[in-house]
Amino acid sequence: MLSSAAGPLISAGTDRCIRLWEPLRPEQSYIICGTSPAQAIYRKRLFQGVPVIDEVPCVAEQEGPQPDAPTRRMAAVRGMSLCHQDAITALHEVGGGERLLVSAARDGVVSVWR
Repeated sequence: MLSSAAGPLISAGTDRCIRLWEPLRPEQSYIICGTSPAQAIYRKRLFQGVPVIDEVPCVAEQEGPQPDAPTRRMAAVRGMSLCHQDAITALHEVGGGERLLVSAARDGVVSVWR
């Protein structure tokens, strides 16, 4: 997991998904790449008094809030061959002129994301 003092959290793992979590605005969280549901919504709730953000898959019959623009935009990337095909084992943010995200998977594939 990557985090910054005032920004989003980025996580990845055995489900082969890279997620961007916006703790202060959970509705703006989205899946960067992976094999998770085609669309999801994110909401904040309390669990035993602790605020948590839930990822809730959208299904055709589900009513309620629709995914926001970043979620819909990133839906086009999910499931494509650009995404990792095995567990993601490392994340690293590269600064400089342009912020890049580097991810590595158990199968030896390293990807660079803008």
